Amino acid sequence: MLQDVLATSYESGGIDSTVSRYNALRKRYYGRSAYDFGDGTLIDAANTLNRQGHPDDALRLLDLNLEMNPTSMFAKHSLAMATVAKGFNASPEAGAAAYAEAKTKFGDQMVNAELVSDVSHQLMSSQSNAGAIAALKFNVAENPKSTDALAALGEAYVASSDWKNATATYKKVLAIDPANENAKKALDDIKVKSKQKPAKK
Repeated sequence: MLQDVLATSYESGGIDSTVSRYNALRKRYYGRSAYDFGDGTLIDAANTLNRQGHPDDALRLLDLNLEMNPTSMFAKHSLAMATVAKGFNASPEAGAAAYAEAKTKFGDQMVNAELVSDVSHQLMSSQSNAGAIAALKFNVAENPKSTDALAALGEAYVASSDWKNATATYKKVLAIDPANENAKKALDDIKVKSKQKPAKK
């Protein structure tokens, strides 16, 4: 598979070698059945690099992917996600700037509260709780009356064992929607979890 070829190139020569290898193979084999040059291939390769802790190199592949597939919504969405995620992983200010840049580039149909929520899930899954919380706090600031945005932030605080902020956030949900059963249950769970002693390592 082309992903495997690119992974080998990256291991031996880094991102410049990987890009050169992709361009050479595309020039030679595009239109044939030897390799899959669809928009998903470079996204897969970028995701692998991101998981390995190389976000800048992952972005380089996603930029290349959009260059090769300029009309692909998948390519645009993946690049927007990675750009915003990298920003919030660095700092709240960098995240806000990355969001504004991506929104200008790709439009508010793609870069919106839903995308930031997806970014937060991605950051949480990569153990970047601080980045996820920064993204979700931004989402709440942009959508202060959204119980979904607040609940997602509450979940992130719970995942970080930040009981004080989790409690305050779910209370804000109830202030907007007093009948929200999920928020009520979350507050009950927080009361129990906050009293539990962490397991000894």
